[in-house]
Parts: sequence; C-alpha cells; structure tokens
Amino acid sequence: MAAIPWTEWATSASSCAAEKNRYRPDSQYTAKIARPVPVCLIMVAMNLNQVTLPARNVERSADFYRRLGFTQIVSALPRYARFECQNGATFSLHAFDTVLPSQTVVYFECDDLDATYERLCKLGIEFNQAPRDQIWLWREAYLQDPDGNIICLYHAGNTRRFPPWRLSDDSPRL
Repeated sequence: MAAIPWTEWATSASSCAAEKNRYRPDSQYTAKIARPVPVCLIMVAMNLNQVTLPARNVERSADFYRRLGFTQIVSALPRYARFECQNGATFSLHAFDTVLPSQTVVYFECDDLDATYERLCKLGIEFNQAPRDQIWLWREAYLQDPDGNIICLYHAGNTRRFPPWRLSDDSPRL
C-alpha cells in the first residue's frame, strides 16, 4: 500500500493501522485525521541499545572494559572506542578533557553474577560492593570504571521486565 502524502487526509480508523506501519522518522509522509474517529496513537518502537560514557583516557578505559569481558568492535584511539554486549546492544567511550561526577548507573546483566564477580576479582578488578540481594528481587554488585562511571553488574532474570508489582495492561499511565 502506498504512503499517503501529508496533504491528503486519513478519514477512517482503518487507515490508522496502515499509517502506523508506514511511519518512518525520515519519511516525507504523515497522517492527519479529518474527522473524529477512534483515537489511534502512532507508536514508534524505541529500544535502548547504545550508551556513551565519558573517559579522560579512552585507551585505559577500553582496557578496563575488555577485562570485564566485553568485545571491542571499534577502536578510534585516542578519542573513541565501542563495545558489544552479548545481546547485541553496544556502548562506547568518548574522550573528554574533564569527566564530571555522575549519579547515572550503567547496568550490565550477568547470567551468573557470583561467578562473574569471582572471575573479575581474580583479575584484580576492585568492587565497591560485593554481590548482594536487593528488596526489588535483583542481585547486584557495584564498581566504577577508571573515570568514576558507576557500573552495576546484576542478575534479575524475568523480574527485570516482569516484577510482581508490574502495572497490568489496563493500568492507567501518565
């Protein structure tokens, strides 16, 4: 089905589903509703799959993340490095003259947190907190990278997405 130019008007709820499938951020097309029809929200799927961390010395920080076990996929030293996680998500390091203290925490999930913790301790990685069970049903260990970025290694399993207190599908959302 061809896209509807923005100058034309979608006139029924059935066209809403078609528009949802057509929407692309780079598209020159969009849908307008000319008369009252059931509300159709065009939801754009977004996934968090890339985080960039600041580093004063990218080479030093890249070595740290390789020691944690991440696969380095880009090396543009001394300014940039990128790593891939097992699930395909990526994170990168970008050079900054000054790295300001941050309260942001980057979480990396481990299938076996305790074994990972033991392996990293044997490699000389220092932790701020050993693995500990949390009241939100996760097990977490904390450390910092060479620039002070806070890292949490954790295991949550299904409770990350499906905690007992997850909102039901019909719960109101703000």
